[in-house]
Amino acid sequence: MPTVDLPAKVCYAVDEMARTFSLTDVIGEDHLKRLFARRIAIRLDDFVDLAPQWKNQLKSAGVDRVSISALHERLKRLAADHQEVLKKVRLQPGAHRLQANIAEQYEFFQLIDRSTLGVIVSDCTEIVNMLSSAAGVPIGVFPSTTLSCADKARVTDATATREGIYFSTDDLGYGRKGSIAKLSIGPMQNRVDQATGIIEALAIGWRVSNSIHDTYEYKRDVDLQIVTDLISLYEIIYEGNQLQGITIPPAIDLWKGRGFEQVELILPVLKAKLSQVEHDELTEIRNRIGAHLDRDKSGNLPLIDLLHLIDDYDREKLWVYTDTLCAGIKDGARTSIHMRSMSIHNQPVPGAIALDGEIHTAYDDQ
Repeated sequence: MPTVDLPAKVCYAVDEMARTFSLTDVIGEDHLKRLFARRIAIRLDDFVDLAPQWKNQLKSAGVDRVSISALHERLKRLAADHQEVLKKVRLQPGAHRLQANIAEQYEFFQLIDRSTLGVIVSDCTEIVNMLSSAAGVPIGVFPSTTLSCADKARVTDATATREGIYFSTDDLGYGRKGSIAKLSIGPMQNRVDQATGIIEALAIGWRVSNSIHDTYEYKRDVDLQIVTDLISLYEIIYEGNQLQGITIPPAIDLWKGRGFEQVELILPVLKAKLSQVEHDELTEIRNRIGAHLDRDKSGNLPLIDLLHLIDDYDREKLWVYTDTLCAGIKDGARTSIHMRSMSIHNQPVPGAIALDGEIHTAYDDQ
């Protein structure tokens, strides 16, 4: 089935990339910049899928061969320059967090930097303007909206670089400035680290979303990543996944009979507290506009209908679902020695005033 509302979806993908790039400039800490910049990798994947479809529509409509040939070559170059690396970023720390190889996942996360992302946004903007020109429609300005000064100040305050030395026990914290991280070996402990990282990303996501009062498009972008991370957390604990042909089991199976006895009792009770109706609604938001831009070829929707999925969703319900799942997992973590690392994540290291030999890579200085 042909993609519905194709030009609008291509422009939306570029606009969200540009908004996210702009948002990272007012976020304080490098680690948090990367957490939010993951959305650029997600929308790049959509752009690489959708933009050639628009080009083919223009070709079928009889647009001159020179314009089509230039677009074809430009799209090929975009895919060659960026798709392989950022598809990995999109798949692992972006749209999913189920990954057996924590070291590789961290490596992908460090590939997110301002220089690379700036080139991606610039390249995609150039291509969408070429498409618009060939289609005879007005060339867009991206981002189409900017954060208000008050929103910028609130976001900066909410994401300020922390002072001191802290424990980092999540899956992405090895290169976080001012952190002492632990190295986990094996999928059983990796699930604990991944859950720790997503719970932190959700907390930061809510903090930033609640800081944005004036510029709704930016709040929506952050809320879409909250939904995406929320379903990723549920996947990690309860469902597992198939990624790149590899079966990745959920924590509830990995932990069975391996010293997580109290957690095994808590997780089914926690699952029963979560509304299946709300879970299905959030999964649809994640699948249609959160982690993908409506890739359901059996019946895709116009862009305005996709946006209504998140715009019309009750944010109080989203918060309750987030809080119930995260609090329940943290409560379970307190009952098992294998999961207690979760409770010291982001806690200050007593007596530490400096670190030697940090592997921190700055987001802005690539």
